[in-house]
Amino acid sequence: MQIISCENINLLQYGYGEHPCVWAIHIQINHNDFTEEGLTLVQSIQDESWLSKLDIVDQVTYEARMRPTIELLSQSIISTSEISTLDDVKGDFAEYLISINAQNALVQKGHTSIPLAEIWKEKIKNNPGFDFHTISPNTLFVFGEAKYAANNSSPSRAILQIAEFLLRRKHTKELSDLRTLSQSQEAAIKATQEQIGIAAAFSVRQVNVQSMINNAIYHSRFKELLTRQEIYIIAVEII
Repeated sequence: MQIISCENINLLQYGYGEHPCVWAIHIQINHNDFTEEGLTLVQSIQDESWLSKLDIVDQVTYEARMRPTIELLSQSIISTSEISTLDDVKGDFAEYLISINAQNALVQKGHTSIPLAEIWKEKIKNNPGFDFHTISPNTLFVFGEAKYAANNSSPSRAILQIAEFLLRRKHTKELSDLRTLSQSQEAAIKATQEQIGIAAAFSVRQVNVQSMINNAIYHSRFKELLTRQEIYIIAVEII
């Protein structure tokens, strides 16, 4: 994964009011590296070092939750990552790819990562809720949604999904877990006061990346995100 650009967006140019923290990040992934990406994903999923930061009760709880999911995801990712053409990219692997690389891009910009949501939620697969999380340098929980679509509709899908999640207050349902996993009482308290960040991560294929970022910003429901303190638009270009 390579960060191509990271730009602070002036929303006045898009017809919105001012907002202090809207970033557009363009990252690039080569499909020839998918086997290596798959191994990296599995290593990230299987990394249990974060458990050691928790007390013994939380360690036992999260280990019991994550064990079935880790086994399923690892098998799925390895088999799917061994593909030969870009057109074969699909399904869970594609969205995990978007999630992990978007999260890593934020970490390179000073954020702290939190284990992938699929691992610590109680359901084994297809959890309803945000896909990835970080803590920003301003000690805010950032709630990330990842979307993949071969037809380049993923920017709109990501913005729509986030707007729906915020409307249904999905983020508040994750706060107890996020406080435990991050050990950040400050970020948790801020989140109860609706001080959070949002990250919309989406795939881009064989089109102008800036136009896809513009599509996300011009989406009819993008303004619903602007009540939050930090907004990150992350275009994951697959070449």
